[in-house]
Amino acid sequence: MRRENFLRTSRAVALLPSIIGHPPDVEEGPCTPSAPPFEFLEPVRGYEGLSFLASQELQRLETQTKSPVYSFYMETLTGLSTIRAYGQGKRFFQLALDRLDVSNNVSLLKEASHRWLGVALDSLGGTMVFVATLSSLTAATLYPESVSPAWIGLAVNYMLLVPVYLTWVVKYIAEVEMCMSSLEWIYACMKNAPREEDGESESAADEGDPDASQSSRSSVQKLSGARLTLDRVNVGYDPTAEPVLKNISLTVQPSTRMGICGRTGSGKSTLLLSILRMVDHIDGTIQIDGQDTTSIPLRELRSRVICVPQEPVLFSGSIRSNLDVRGAFPDDVLWDVLREVGMDDVVLARARGLDEDVVQEGLNLSVGQCQALCLARALLRARDEATRHGRPLLVLIDEASSAMNPEAADKLTAALDHGFLGSTVVTVAHQVGSLTKQDWVVVLDDGRIVEQGTPQELLGEEGAFAQMFHAPSDGGL
Repeated sequence: MRRENFLRTSRAVALLPSIIGHPPDVEEGPCTPSAPPFEFLEPVRGYEGLSFLASQELQRLETQTKSPVYSFYMETLTGLSTIRAYGQGKRFFQLALDRLDVSNNVSLLKEASHRWLGVALDSLGGTMVFVATLSSLTAATLYPESVSPAWIGLAVNYMLLVPVYLTWVVKYIAEVEMCMSSLEWIYACMKNAPREEDGESESAADEGDPDASQSSRSSVQKLSGARLTLDRVNVGYDPTAEPVLKNISLTVQPSTRMGICGRTGSGKSTLLLSILRMVDHIDGTIQIDGQDTTSIPLRELRSRVICVPQEPVLFSGSIRSNLDVRGAFPDDVLWDVLREVGMDDVVLARARGLDEDVVQEGLNLSVGQCQALCLARALLRARDEATRHGRPLLVLIDEASSAMNPEAADKLTAALDHGFLGSTVVTVAHQVGSLTKQDWVVVLDDGRIVEQGTPQELLGEEGAFAQMFHAPSDGGL
């Protein structure tokens, strides 16, 4: 409907100057304009250009100032319980008002510019009607034989429609121009957003190089062997600052269960992120079965490594879709995995079972239940990879049972030992007692390896690992 109105209005405005300036079958007289008929619209173009410049910038500012409002709203909803627990409701309410004030100031200026344009166009249209009427009456008085009253009435009648048509035309053009600023913002985000640098194999494969494609496939096959080697690796989030991990060198043999421990800020989670290339290492090499991770395409690297983060990640959907993302397993396999992690009774208690809804970020479940579902998903994926490839995997676990009670954590550890049998498992633990069953333990302090060996050897040396093990509380690890 708007499109039809726009086209009809455009045609009417385009025909107005011709009707007014050159009435058909009328002898030209002194009242006939000598300039092109569209020149009298130059003031409209001036108003239009001035308004569009302001409207575009204001629309861009409005988009930028609304984004913090939406982000703050979502962040407040996520941390609402914490805000109430610390009595910070009034402070966050004031912060929300401050962001709304900034956004509303821009919206007020944009609305004022629209009103100014409307008043300017109405004034211009009224002036044009007055001049046209006065000119027509003057021409009819001076040249009654050349200008008939009928043409004067027709011209005045059409001129009365000029303010209306001008307002609609400029309004639609302004809407199109302002909507283009949204596309400009999307394009800027697409162009300027930082991207992860992919491996050379995938870039060459995208160009259609068959040799590179074969090399990429062979690298994936090697990747599933799960031998991890770090050689003098330095990792940092800021190239200009001191590295978080300093001169890390270690080798994890296939099918080995290695534990990493250390105090808060020692670089445990950063080490796992660097293996997945979530954080690029500054220098040194990280290899999986002799293949440098920087030469492996990111999609292939991360698809062959199972990662269980400390913060559970669940999606909006059902329990079934969160467990089996690809929809490749029957229900009996899903129930087996849930039974292994101790979540079968919880799911059975739900009215819809596996089809029970999970809200975004799993807010309708406890943190421990979310962690158990994430671990069940990892176990299910391990079965999928074993079925399709029949090779051991590399598994990275970042204290995935931190929100569980000791009994549930022990049961989950046994399930992981059975589910990841034959895989290389690297586990970050904040509770040193859970590492006594690992094959190898690495202790980090200030981004450096201070100890490594079997748990029994480290406990007998009375070093950093033994001190943390015998400490009254493991909460600071």
